[in-house]
Amino acid sequence: MNTAVLFLEKEIKESISQGKNALRAFDTGLFARSTTSEVKGLVGVVKNDVEYAQSIEYGHFMKNGAFYPERPHFRNTLFVNKEKILSFLRSKIRETTR
Repeated sequence: MNTAVLFLEKEIKESISQGKNALRAFDTGLFARSTTSEVKGLVGVVKNDVEYAQSIEYGHFMKNGAFYPERPHFRNTLFVNKEKILSFLRSKIRETTR
């Protein structure tokens, strides 16, 4: 699980800073640096706690009424790397059941 979660965290950070899986979301670097991961048992989470993280991921309306489009780095990166992540997990399951 650790390998899969750390891989996904790295890929999301690259997407944010380089525009790999969505439009680039990099100004000061805080959004990318604030992306973290943790594993508790069989659950792995990659998250970002900056107050504007959801606005970047899902888009939002600005005070002047203009819509700021979504830049879904988390969702797109997970989708693009789904097979690799499943491969990491299958490999670990095979390892532990031998």
